[in-house]
Amino acid sequence: MILPNICSSPEVQKKPTNQALACSIVTSGSNFKFKSSIATSEELTQQLLTETRKIDTTKSVIIICHGFMSWRNQMLNANLASTLSKKLHVHTLRFDFAGNGHSLGEWKYANYEQDLEDLTTVVNFVKSGLGCKVGCIIGHSQGFSAVLQYATRSDLTIESDLENDCCKYFVNLAGRYSDPDEEDPINKFSIEQREELKRQGYFQIKSLFGDRSFMVTKDRIEARKVYKTSVYLSKLKQTDNGMKFLTLHGSADTVVPVDCAKRFHNEIINHSLRIIEGADH
Repeated sequence: MILPNICSSPEVQKKPTNQALACSIVTSGSNFKFKSSIATSEELTQQLLTETRKIDTTKSVIIICHGFMSWRNQMLNANLASTLSKKLHVHTLRFDFAGNGHSLGEWKYANYEQDLEDLTTVVNFVKSGLGCKVGCIIGHSQGFSAVLQYATRSDLTIESDLENDCCKYFVNLAGRYSDPDEEDPINKFSIEQREELKRQGYFQIKSLFGDRSFMVTKDRIEARKVYKTSVYLSKLKQTDNGMKFLTLHGSADTVVPVDCAKRFHNEIINHSLRIIEGADH
């Protein structure tokens, strides 16, 4: 697979000819700061590994995945990245999934396959480009769906791989336990939106960040209906492969029910659960 470009700029750039993922890196023990407006993954690697600004490759990288219709610089993600780097003395990398934030590509509702591809690209960039180990992958809300898919990839469930440099630690921040058999995903949308879907095959939803609008189509609703958390959790049940999971969920979360956290806890081996009293989504 040809790796997409990595865009390090906080500003919206002109689209290059191929897809780019926007990312932000907080380094520990380095004084590196991005100076270029846009860089390919190769150029970014060269900047990070120059003799004058060499990233400490003995320290691992924590990757942070944002939630539904969010982006890497949403307050939770940016503060989490900075705090973890400072307190744990690690590097952190947060990025925008394709079509979100400043990343290029097309935004799609329930874009699970693309989200997994994006996360895999970022992991490979950290390992092959920066020469660092991935110490942990964190997913907030829908972002944990990509994390769970990545953790249950067949090539990561082999014990020999885990003994080498594969990531063993995963954190679920208020992720949803999805079971379309229990609740039709279309019911989360308004009556007006459902009527528009029937009439014209799509409806628009507005981003909570900025003034962007996104189109939800019938085929993406169907894609959402076939995604089942239990399918991926069943792979984790088959063997104790050394992976460890932590779920953090707020007791006052009105977006994703706290019962989702309890279901993760009951179905994942080597899992720890922390309910944060009074915390929201």
